[in-house]
Amino acid sequence: MLGKQGWRFMTNPDSLVSGVYKVKYFRDGNYLNAKLGASPRFTWRSLWEAREVVSAGVCWRIGSEESVEISGQPWLTDMDNPYVTTVSDSFQNNKVKALMRIDNKVWDHEVITDLFNLRDQKCILGL
Repeated sequence: MLGKQGWRFMTNPDSLVSGVYKVKYFRDGNYLNAKLGASPRFTWRSLWEAREVVSAGVCWRIGSEESVEISGQPWLTDMDNPYVTTVSDSFQNNKVKALMRIDNKVWDHEVITDLFNLRDQKCILGL
């Protein structure tokens, strides 16, 4: 049940409950990379502990989704590690849609080959 609520935080960020928890506990990030905080309430501590369960089974599907961040969220097709392994400050707060060409829904090959390591390039271009 706690994992399901965590999933709702990620998939329904406009709900009232998601908004309240986001403002209080993960203002600058998302549920999966949230910090426990200094004096968390019992409910938040329980939801925070469920992050491991959620992150073990979660993977974003890329399509028209505009809320998936480049780093810190599982969206690659590699089942062993669905996270981007390339480290770059340019990924901070940028969404996956920024890696696509503006004129249509295809990857911008130049951007991907310039920014990502070989492993991540293969995973992204294989989507």
